[in-house]
Amino acid sequence: MKYLFLLLSLTTVSFGQISWGLRGGVPLNEALEDFPGRFNFQNRPQYWVLGPTLEIRLPKRLGITFDALYQRLKFDGPNGEQTGSEWEFPAMLRYRFGSGMVRPFVAGGGSFNKITGITTPRSSVTGVVFGGGAEIKIPLLRITPELRYTHKLDENISLEGLRSRTNRVLLLVGVTF
Repeated sequence: MKYLFLLLSLTTVSFGQISWGLRGGVPLNEALEDFPGRFNFQNRPQYWVLGPTLEIRLPKRLGITFDALYQRLKFDGPNGEQTGSEWEFPAMLRYRFGSGMVRPFVAGGGSFNKITGITTPRSSVTGVVFGGGAEIKIPLLRITPELRYTHKLDENISLEGLRSRTNRVLLLVGVTF
């Protein structure tokens, strides 16, 4: 434990600052797509996305962000109701423009995606992720609304009549300390 504290202290001194908090929002498209007549999705629009976030602020308006975003999946299939979870772990380099209370940013990086609770031949894939938004700095908090696009390099669900989308768009808001 003391080594973790020492590492975080040195990182803060070397890189500037560590921010942590929550990021959540809604998908603007479905996580899964079906072929007509095979599956019926429930609870449209799709469920929320939520998870912890960590950012290491670097010099020159740069930062590295790490998220662990959770989304619940639920659909009716030929064998009845099925549920599962989708976890996305993006790591992105973020660049902020300007200075002041509101700072636009762009971000890009890689993503690891994992499906749990649904039996499928391939449950995890990698991808690329891009985003843009604004950082709003208020006392003790930073609020970051953003639009994020993820392209998976492969499908992680490919069942008869159901497959995961390789392109996802999320509208997210982060609150960090």
